[in-house]
Order: sequence, then C-alpha cells, then structure tokens
Amino acid sequence: MLLDHINHARRHPSKSSQSGVPDKAIDQCEASYEAADGQKQKAAMDNFDDTRLMALICRHDIPLFLQT
Repeated sequence: MLLDHINHARRHPSKSSQSGVPDKAIDQCEASYEAADGQKQKAAMDNFDDTRLMALICRHDIPLFLQT
C-alpha cells in the first residue's frame, strides 16, 4: 500500500511552493550557523585526548550507537 502511494507520487510532478521566509533571513541564519563551518575551530584540541570514541545518542541522552 505504501509502495503504491510512493509510485503514484513519483509519476506526478512535485508542487512548487513559495516560502514565506525572506531570502535575507535564511542567509543570515546560514551565516550564523557554526556547526557546519569546517574552517572554524570550535574547541581547543590540546585539552583532549584522541580516544577514537564515537557515540550517537538520542535527545534523552540514551546511547544508540557506540564505536571504539
């Protein structure tokens, strides 16, 4: 049933939408977003050990994935 719905939607062109948010506001938001700025150092790395530990946690701080 879901697959039929997806295939039906693929056959029809997508609807064009007009955003109510001005481009200037979006540009300002994008410029202030630091997480994706690879050129900016976010922390002093000399205070941390390189442990090669990665964790994925949910918003409730419950570990979902842990890799060492």
